[in-house]
Amino acid sequence: LGAGFANQTEVKAAGSEENVPKQQYNALWEENEDLRGRERKYIAKLEKEEIQ
Repeated sequence: LGAGFANQTEVKAAGSEENVPKQQYNALWEENEDLRGRERKYIAKLEKEEIQ
């Protein structure tokens, strides 16, 4: 890695459509949404247990 890389303050990703086929992108998007939903449930459960 060059010295300029260490000073880089912003990372720009290429468009998702360019990197991953649309079907795979959509599958990953749905999986992400499912995992975020599970995470919200676990957080709510933990918060409820903290109150008791």
